[in-house]
Amino acid sequence: MEIIINPHAPMPIYAQIVQQFKDIILSGHAASGSPLPSVRTLADRLEINSLTIQKAYKQLEGEGLIEIRKGVGATVCEIETMKSEESLKMIEAELIPVIGKAKAIGIVKKDIQQLLLKIWEKK
Repeated sequence: MEIIINPHAPMPIYAQIVQQFKDIILSGHAASGSPLPSVRTLADRLEINSLTIQKAYKQLEGEGLIEIRKGVGATVCEIETMKSEESLKMIEAELIPVIGKAKAIGIVKKDIQQLLLKIWEKK
């Protein structure tokens, strides 16, 4: 599991960590029960404060993606297939700024729909 942070990004570092772990877990690249790096190990590797890692892990735990057990550490929870509604909310959150940018530069809905279909067919 490689986590990369950008200290110059507008997104806080803990949120970058949360998002990257979400992507890894929800895409199936981390099996349930897989251990996450310890707070200290990840903080040392990323050269950031361990409290930042703790904050990210607590958020992931709150969202039901990981389990934190004293003496054991953090492990990936068993994630059943995401509900369709949850999946759509996740994609919607990523599309909102893109659609906003498209509207701001004058791209019409029909062109966005065609582009989306074109990209969909490639994958």
